[in-house]
Amino acid sequence: MSKRRVVRIIPEDIYEGPEKKKRDTGNKQKKDNKTGNIEECPDKVGKIAQTYLRDALESGKVSKAEIAKLFDPVYSKQTFGINFPLLSKDRYYDILKDSKRQYRYYSSPISISGKKYYLCSQWFEKSKAKLLTWLSYIGISVNS
Repeated sequence: MSKRRVVRIIPEDIYEGPEKKKRDTGNKQKKDNKTGNIEECPDKVGKIAQTYLRDALESGKVSKAEIAKLFDPVYSKQTFGINFPLLSKDRYYDILKDSKRQYRYYSSPISISGKKYYLCSQWFEKSKAKLLTWLSYIGISVNS
């Protein structure tokens, strides 16, 4: 029996393929090509996710096709650098498989097209540049 290979198409400006991949230490990120200087946004990545990302998803600024991709753990890893899908239908995503038995999603759900979803809470500062790039890609500026 042959295995099927699933190919996901990711927009070029948010895909970080092997030719663009650099060692990301997370400590000294100075500049991001899309959003300008990262130091211009003093907010922590979790706060950016809970405010700007939540607002973008709830306001309808993100297409249905893009929202569907946000449930994919591989897309979320490539696009945001997080280890879980950005969105989940329930807060208990893989809690039984999680050795620490921790919740990986914020407790308050977000509403997208009248349906409730949970936003991933597992953000690290090294993911900040990728989150700002994606927000810029959908037309949201986060310069505080």
